[in-house]
Amino acid sequence: MQNSTTTIGVPLPATLLESISPLLQGPTATSTSASPLPNARAATSGDGSTHANVTRTASPSERLWDRAYDDLKEKEPALLDEYERILSHNLQKDRGASTEPEHQANNICQSDPDERRHQMEQLVYTGLDKTAPEAKMKEGMSRTMGPVLIARDIISSAIGMLANPIKATETNRQGVEYVIKNMNWYCSLFSSLLQESTDDARELSEVRYQLENQIVDLYKVLLTYQIKSVYSYYRHRGLEFLRDIVKLDDWDGNLKAIRDAEKRFELHRKAYTGERIVANLRSQNDGQSKRDEQSKEDEEKKKDEQCLRDLRATDSRHDKTRIEQAKGGILRESCRWILDSPQLKQWQDGPEGTLLWISADPGKGKTMLLCGILDELKKSTGCGFVSFFFCQATDSRINSATAVLRGLIYLLADQHPSLASHLRKQYDSAGKALFEDANSWVALSEIFGNILRDPSLEMTCLVVDALDECIIDLRKLLKLIIDTSSPPSRIKWLLTSRNEVLIKQELGSAKKLIRLNLELQENAKLVSQAVDDYIDDKLPRTRALQDNSLRDEVRDILRQKANGTFLWAAFVIQELESPESLKPLQVVSDVPEGLVHLYDRMVDQIQQRKASISEVCKLMLSIATVAYRPLHLSEIGSLCGVSKDIVKETDYLSDEARATFFSSQEKTHQDIYIRSLELMSDTLKRDMYSLNEPGFPIDKVQVPTNDPLETSRYSCVYWIDHLCNSLSDKSIKEDRYLQDGGAVHVFLQEQYLYWLEALSLCRSMSEGAASVAKLESLLKTRTDASRLLELVHDAYRFIMYHKVAIETSPLQAYASALVFSPVRSLIRSYFKQETPKGITVHSSLSDEWSACLQTLEGHGSSVSAVAFSQDGSLLASGSLDRTVRIWDAATGALQQTLHGHGQYVGAVAFSSDSSKLLASGSQDTTIRVWDVATGELLFTLCGHSSSVLAVAFSQDRDGSMLASGSRDNTVRVWDAAKGTLKHTLEGHSEGVLAVAFSRVGDGPKLASGSWDSTVRVLDATKGTLLHTLDALIDTVACNPSQVSAVAFPNEPLDEQYLRSDLSVENEWLVFKGKPVLRLPHEYISFAGDDVVAVCNNNIAVGCYSGYVLIIKVDL
Repeated sequence: MQNSTTTIGVPLPATLLESISPLLQGPTATSTSASPLPNARAATSGDGSTHANVTRTASPSERLWDRAYDDLKEKEPALLDEYERILSHNLQKDRGASTEPEHQANNICQSDPDERRHQMEQLVYTGLDKTAPEAKMKEGMSRTMGPVLIARDIISSAIGMLANPIKATETNRQGVEYVIKNMNWYCSLFSSLLQESTDDARELSEVRYQLENQIVDLYKVLLTYQIKSVYSYYRHRGLEFLRDIVKLDDWDGNLKAIRDAEKRFELHRKAYTGERIVANLRSQNDGQSKRDEQSKEDEEKKKDEQCLRDLRATDSRHDKTRIEQAKGGILRESCRWILDSPQLKQWQDGPEGTLLWISADPGKGKTMLLCGILDELKKSTGCGFVSFFFCQATDSRINSATAVLRGLIYLLADQHPSLASHLRKQYDSAGKALFEDANSWVALSEIFGNILRDPSLEMTCLVVDALDECIIDLRKLLKLIIDTSSPPSRIKWLLTSRNEVLIKQELGSAKKLIRLNLELQENAKLVSQAVDDYIDDKLPRTRALQDNSLRDEVRDILRQKANGTFLWAAFVIQELESPESLKPLQVVSDVPEGLVHLYDRMVDQIQQRKASISEVCKLMLSIATVAYRPLHLSEIGSLCGVSKDIVKETDYLSDEARATFFSSQEKTHQDIYIRSLELMSDTLKRDMYSLNEPGFPIDKVQVPTNDPLETSRYSCVYWIDHLCNSLSDKSIKEDRYLQDGGAVHVFLQEQYLYWLEALSLCRSMSEGAASVAKLESLLKTRTDASRLLELVHDAYRFIMYHKVAIETSPLQAYASALVFSPVRSLIRSYFKQETPKGITVHSSLSDEWSACLQTLEGHGSSVSAVAFSQDGSLLASGSLDRTVRIWDAATGALQQTLHGHGQYVGAVAFSSDSSKLLASGSQDTTIRVWDVATGELLFTLCGHSSSVLAVAFSQDRDGSMLASGSRDNTVRVWDAAKGTLKHTLEGHSEGVLAVAFSRVGDGPKLASGSWDSTVRVLDATKGTLLHTLDALIDTVACNPSQVSAVAFPNEPLDEQYLRSDLSVENEWLVFKGKPVLRLPHEYISFAGDDVVAVCNNNIAVGCYSGYVLIIKVDL
């Protein structure tokens, strides 16, 4: 027999030896990891000792194995004690000790599960080495007795007892082999099943607990089998043979117990696996939901960022930095007095809704004082958010009420991103146009109000500098400031401006107004001291004033003459810093006091310069006085032919006493338009921004760093305005530029399409269309420009017909505009070389322009009502999309979009003064009265019980009365100024389709037409019936059973007023019963002549497609 200590010589298959370890040790880390951890016993020395510093954390499977061993030891202490003494004895024999088994002490370390598993491994290897020869002998006997066992009739208990030792050893070893072969699978399965996961659902905890109990039970059965096997291996082998015969160890029963435990475990494993699959699916679903939610958040964040990019016209933080740098930085000493002023402290410490107004004349340093206040507010803990804006009259980006709102909202949303949700509600459907179209003030005011009411918004300081330089819609801005400072309010306003009457009047109504007037005596002294501080700070850094005594003398003179005006001091110090200023004392002695006298001196200095320089300066100043908007440096330089700074004090320059200094305005306008033609001819060409793609949208166009339009942008928009203003009644007929073959004629022939592209890039297509209309009107007075007039007329039809396509995608000027123009269009023929290659229109094109002048796009559904203003300048349209739109009838530019009705709009009408009021009637049973100029809702008139089908204003000068007809069979007369009901007129048996006021007679009369085929004429003032008339056949617009249009003639009242001259029948526009124009399918009107309006030679048709068609015909 081999020495028991030589474990490596056990004659077992290698695969069996490799598999024994997991059974004897219990589970190890190698069973659950692709990169096995080192076995804790791998550091065992030759004497069986271990290195104490090798430690690791037990896996879940090992933990349960140890729990099973401890439970078994508690349940069968004798068996476990015997096992451990055998283990101790054999381990000591391996170390050379020779204690008798019956006297062997239990030396197993109970506190170290890893050590215990290792000891078991040592013992089983040795035991298997011992039993190998005996197993071979039993294997031979088994082969001899096999046939006997198979014969059923000769089986007897004696033979069975003799077979037991053979079977037992085989069964025992086969059982051990069975367990060994499945042990790796057990370990991997248990570890996988019991792997901790933070994603497991809470409901798995109970199922996991039951499964762990089954694993422990299985481990206990396996351990029992193993321990009994060890006990069998190490007992006296003769006695062991006897135990086999008398079935002292039931290996079959033990193996069956293992398989029964496996079955129980398998049932629980399936239950746990099913629950875990459900939990995993739920976890995956939750994970996907979280990913979807995160993706949605990311997408919303991107949309918020795009919304803010479109909102941003300027970042006031950058404006503040620019202003400070331009003015030499903030001098803290000059600001200290205002930071300590009682008015500012009162505003800071006062309740929400407090408004502080700092006012002063020009040049007092208001802006720089405000910059100092802003710096202090940022440091203050008492002010939650600070949003501010700097107005500047000479910068079109920041000189309007809308620009102020955009700037304030942008800074608020940038500091508090959640506020962007208020923008997104309207931005998602309107896009960038929300901030730029004619309704931007209305939309932004609503958004601003919602932001200020947001419960998450802390107390906020809103600061606006130079209110007087808000030259567009200042009154609107002041009203909004007053409204938002009224309680309840969580904001404080801080404003600066000049001492202007309008601002004083409007702000005077504020309930918590604090005013700080820098002109008051007590404040003027403080301002003068601040100016002195400014002078003291600047002079030591002036190169010409390094001598202390000279500097002190100059300082005293400057202090005396400055009169507390920062701007005056800045001008003079700038002159002292000039290299030409060699005698500083003489400079300050000669300079006059006050800004006006200083400007006079500058003019005198210009006149004293060389003629060439003087003329350029005069031209620059002349241009500045007549320009339609503030000019950029590059623009005025290009118009003058040099690059000079811009003079901003246009009030001073326009003074009559100084007018002789400049060229006449007509001459200046002429110089500008002539120079503009030269600039445009030199700079305009196809695809100036290298867009390349014909469909490249204007919303994605970015102005290149080297902007080709930098010097000619102003000229592109305003050259025709300057041309028109350069001509008197006499010079119109004499201007050689306007004759056939003149400069204007040549420009249109050679540059017209490039000019249209430039207008689109400048976002000024509507202005361009209006300019061409002006030019056409101007040319009608000339007799030597017939060919030019013909070209301008064609150019006008071209821009009106294709305006939408070109302003949407600039390069469509060369694509759809050319392709779909009439064959005999002059513009098409002059630019045929620009037609896109490879595109052919197979349907026939007309030779001449159609009667359709322009198509207005914007409504989202069918147009159900149209009306011209009395002077024909405006057109209103109502739609199934529940909106009313107001258009410029000449250019097609959208002026207002009015929201508010809850159902479709079926009637619209302007007041008699054209530009004051607009009424709209709707299926929601209400009439809304709007301010045409601002888009503001003035009244909502309620009273009808069904759809409003017609509205009309009285024909007096201010349209004092408003009539409405309804499907409820009544006519109501309202006070248009107060929004109150005057009369309810009954009598019609069916819905009222039309109402109209008279212009003549002793008092205003009102006619109403109905589905009941009658017309009722009433006294509008008294509300009494005057006549009831039956409709004439030729009065009917669409159906002889109804009256859908009524009107009063200028002559005395008779039945002929019933005639309706214009209608839409089927696909034809009908005038006086005769079809005059067949309409394409997409232009078919929504409901007959209810959506037709006439003004002069223009006809507006509301279309089923949502378009408004303007047709020009000679009726």
